[in-house]
Amino acid sequence: MVKGQTFTLEAVITALLLLLVVYITIQAIPLTPLTPSTANIIVENNLEAYAGDVLTALIYEKETEPSMLKKALLNWTCGAIYGGASSDDYNQSFSDPSNAIDLREVLINAFEKKGLAYNIELYYNDTLSLRKLTFIFNGYPSRNAVTITQIIPIYDSDPDDGVKICIPDMDDSNLYNVLYVKLTVWRM
Repeated sequence: MVKGQTFTLEAVITALLLLLVVYITIQAIPLTPLTPSTANIIVENNLEAYAGDVLTALIYEKETEPSMLKKALLNWTCGAIYGGASSDDYNQSFSDPSNAIDLREVLINAFEKKGLAYNIELYYNDTLSLRKLTFIFNGYPSRNAVTITQIIPIYDSDPDDGVKICIPDMDDSNLYNVLYVKLTVWRM
């Protein structure tokens, strides 16, 4: 009888130890809002689709005029804008700020009012490689940031001020250079 009680006591102690190990393990794993999970993957996919739609709207060109983003870039003085479209630096960063008002409104309404941070970087062809220009910088993205890219052609017939000051003419064709626009968006 004593032998049976000993085995039962040993089994109960082992079960308690296993429960203690499981409890300590659960307490040790940090669960934060940014911990990867199925829900976060869905949120990231939705954010990627949303950012893609916004960038597509920004580069949409009507037959008679350039897109909102291209119009702003053709008047941009090539200095990085820190703090987003609602910052004080925004208007001073353009030779003619009236050409960047539409872009400002879209960025504020699409991202800033929704608690989203964003960076916009431009890459262009140099003679040997791609070079980077920072257009708008809001900080360093989190691990769950999404990135969308689009292409904007700059032609010789486009106005000579703005971004054309910062980038070289690729060749003797009508195409001045190609801008690769990289939009990175994340939750603040």
